[in-house]
Amino acid sequence: KSARKVKRLRKKKSMAAVDNSPLIKYGSLFLLVAQLVGMVMLMRYSRVQTEMGEDGKPKDLYLSSTAVFCMEVLKFIACNCVVFSQSGFSLKAYFNEMYTNTWASPVEIVKISVPSFLYVIQNNLLYLALTNLDAATYQVCYQLKILTTALFSATMLKVSVEFT
Repeated sequence: KSARKVKRLRKKKSMAAVDNSPLIKYGSLFLLVAQLVGMVMLMRYSRVQTEMGEDGKPKDLYLSSTAVFCMEVLKFIACNCVVFSQSGFSLKAYFNEMYTNTWASPVEIVKISVPSFLYVIQNNLLYLALTNLDAATYQVCYQLKILTTALFSATMLKVSVEFT
């Protein structure tokens, strides 16, 4: 009798997961779109010069490299917090984890550093683009990277793409 009850509970759980699937899927899509659009609009708003200085010239903008650096520092802190929590909030385990994955494996660090430096350059170029383009044009060009990546990947991997 308890085996039937367990089966019914499992079936209810799986049905609940199936019922929530569209909500999670479309909710995640909405949140990602809202985050990307909000980020672009805020970055664009922050890069538009509207205030004038005392001499009648537009005030200087902040350096995009400073914004990118601050963003990377915040990500570094967040990642270290995650590693610290995954190591059970133990300083010894945290330092052991950091040593094992950084100092003890320099080849892996070099492999990771190449895309990291390219990502920093890309972020600086994104600020430059937002300074010189309107938000809609920037967004279209930014999204074209998905299409070009798919096309180049298909070409390099010699995969035929079928449109349905």
